Amino acid sequence: MTTTAPPLTGQDIGTVAAATSRVFDVLLARNGVTFGGWLVMNALDQHGGPLSEAELTRRLLPSPGEPSAAVAMRILAATGLVTLAQPEDGGDGPVATLTEAGAARVAAIRAGIREVAGRLYGDIPADDLATARRVLVAITERANAELGL
Repeated sequence: MTTTAPPLTGQDIGTVAAATSRVFDVLLARNGVTFGGWLVMNALDQHGGPLSEAELTRRLLPSPGEPSAAVAMRILAATGLVTLAQPEDGGDGPVATLTEAGAARVAAIRAGIREVAGRLYGDIPADDLATARRVLVAITERANAELGL
């Protein structure tokens, strides 16, 4: 009895994830930011103001091979993309704020993401993209259920 492979497998999804991740890594490297640094900068920008080290740590789960939020904050501060200030009461540790240069870098990276997304997804029909999204969400939910999440 022969079986045929399903038309979509975890390997297919992994291949796409790895390829798009490499494209994003190149974009970040071109902008002098690591993935961990991008997570911190994006969180600060989305929040619209300063965040403490503890709050950033709560918001961001460390990615394998990436520094902690605290390390990423210090690297970004050393490159002038964020400022760090210690609250008078000690609070939750240093508070990070995007600098003007950091905000400009976030805008540049977002513009790059839009350009790349246009090249990757632009000519794929919206209905096909919506179907792909529904399928990926369903697979994610099933995988999480397998893990008891």
